Amino acid sequence: MREEFVRLVAEGRSSGRLWLYSNYHCNLECRYCLTASSPRSLVRGLTKIQMLEAVRQAKELGFTSVGITGGEPFLQPWLPELLAEIAMYLPVIVLTNGTMLTRSSIREGLVRSKDLPVQIQISVDDPNPEIHDAQRGEGSFRRSIRGIPWLVEQGVSIRISSTRTFLTNAEREAHDDVMRKWMLKLGLIDSDHIARTMVQRGEAQRNVMGVKVGWEVLPADLTLTRMGAFYSPFAPTVIGDRLQTDMLLTRTILPLSVPLKQLVRCLNAADPEHRAASEASGFV
Repeated sequence: MREEFVRLVAEGRSSGRLWLYSNYHCNLECRYCLTASSPRSLVRGLTKIQMLEAVRQAKELGFTSVGITGGEPFLQPWLPELLAEIAMYLPVIVLTNGTMLTRSSIREGLVRSKDLPVQIQISVDDPNPEIHDAQRGEGSFRRSIRGIPWLVEQGVSIRISSTRTFLTNAEREAHDDVMRKWMLKLGLIDSDHIARTMVQRGEAQRNVMGVKVGWEVLPADLTLTRMGAFYSPFAPTVIGDRLQTDMLLTRTILPLSVPLKQLVRCLNAADPEHRAASEASGFV
């Protein structure tokens, strides 16, 4: 199993990253959220023990990194401590809206892990607060960026992600230029920014936003949730509080070899030319 998965990663048919949905609730309510997360959402969280065990097994099975997403992962109070433990096995990136990064308990944990392979990815859709807040809620821009200067000052590894849909390449290039200039003022550089594809699933599907895509062009990265293991981090989405299971691999998440076997089977059955790793699809 390990050798076959490593081969598929080497061929670029998976990025080798294991995704963990730490929870589904959030302190914001974005109009295009894959998981329809909000303060009213069910937690649907993995436990700390489940996440650490999944990472330990992932290391043995040939995975190369870990991604943590939600919901808002930092709503799980034990997450900062867990990041350091995960980083002892594999590099880890956490996707966050950034609004909780001013809390002392979270900052203390991030400082302890700043010399480890831990990266914090903060969602900022545009340096214009009106554009950002239109999708993420009034005042969310100000709350999201408050912690960035402190993170830069402390040497915590961060990057900024923007989720937008552009009609032309010229619009995208103009946005990238505006983001670049804004980030330079914060002490960040071009490589600290990633443009994420807005996929029409979850809330985006309900609000008719983003791009319609099939499973064959989504990143094939094993993704664990409390409800089961999925084909892609775009897969375990929610519409009207109902989990979409069209890309469910198995209800079993541990041992990790069980869902990995199904992912490998799917990849071997697919056209290699249609496969894409996470970075190519713009998820992370």
